[in-house]
Amino acid sequence: WDSSLENPHAFVGGVTGAGKSYLGKLWLERSLLINGREGERCSVIDPDGEYGGLADAMGGTSVRLAPGSEHHLNPFDLIPPGCDFTTYLEGVKRIDRLAEKIQDLHSLLDLMLADHGTVLGAREKALLDRTLYEVYRRVGISSDPRTHYHQAPLLRDLSEVLKSGVCGIDEFDLGLRISRYVEGSLAGLFSNQTNVQLDSHLLVWDVRDMRGDLRPIGIFLIADCIWTQAVYQGTVRRALYIDEAASLIEHNEGGKFLANLSRRARKRYLRLVIMTQNPETFVQDEWGSVVAANAAIKILKKQDRTSVKAVANRFGLTSGEEQRLLAFGVQEALLFAGDRRVLLSVRASVQEHAIITTNPVELATQGDQAARGHARGEVGPEENGWQTSFNETALPEVH
Repeated sequence: WDSSLENPHAFVGGVTGAGKSYLGKLWLERSLLINGREGERCSVIDPDGEYGGLADAMGGTSVRLAPGSEHHLNPFDLIPPGCDFTTYLEGVKRIDRLAEKIQDLHSLLDLMLADHGTVLGAREKALLDRTLYEVYRRVGISSDPRTHYHQAPLLRDLSEVLKSGVCGIDEFDLGLRISRYVEGSLAGLFSNQTNVQLDSHLLVWDVRDMRGDLRPIGIFLIADCIWTQAVYQGTVRRALYIDEAASLIEHNEGGKFLANLSRRARKRYLRLVIMTQNPETFVQDEWGSVVAANAAIKILKKQDRTSVKAVANRFGLTSGEEQRLLAFGVQEALLFAGDRRVLLSVRASVQEHAIITTNPVELATQGDQAARGHARGEVGPEENGWQTSFNETALPEVH
């Protein structure tokens, strides 16, 4: 959020194994240690279940979003559950919040209902637009923000209105296509109101069980949920880390949503950190290039021969920098901050590394050491105080 930068966003790109997630976890951990609970409220979209240990160590919260999970997000939420309504009215007095929400729902429904590689047609969207307004009207919600205290509708309400034909005959079988999310195998994702506590200083969203076409839907739901928080309370500094964001821009509407979010977020005190193992996909995509361009901070990790040319062209790298990207080790990166660029060395202390490593050999060794310690009656790190030190006055030393 330094005033010398055009925006607070960051883009991190590198091939598999280059150390992007390691950097992301270290960045989060240091931010919390330096700024404490009064700093940013950080949310992480975790595609591989890598951030759970960090959440435990830093006193954060983990949320599992998957079919059959007990956690639910309602994409129709206009305001976060339990929020102060007066604060919400102040935050949306200059915008048509309902129209904005319906546009975001169009993007979500495009991800859910359109065939892969296509988008819904103009007539399909026109029917959905009328139907969405009717769904909100039935629960007492209109464009007047003073009506937004009513409980938001659910996806099954949209299905019922489509089937009723009150907004027009469903010639496109939208109701049939939406049925898998309402009464089929994926119904649990959308069957209830939001029941996630969103006020944690570190909120890790575990989406590893949302695979294939479900992954971009999960990322969209979470990003939209964080945006809803930012709209409600734009004076609270927030950061959203999206690991492996390329799956969202593979869909036109998903990429469009992410690009629009990158444009709007700064005004709502929301910072985006986009991490991807496919940087060439991002910089060559219509919407991904907007996301990358809208990040004043760029961190480039190791590239391979298939990605380095596109990345070098997009970010104006010299031939020497291009060659260095091919030879980087896991601790090295090229950092852009505004018009400055420097070589970055990413190093963690022993305690930090123990928290954030995902190396299976190291994790197995940690488990064996802990088992031997318990067998001898010794306490583990979580019991002698350092792992929960974020909740106390003494913090672990960081090198």
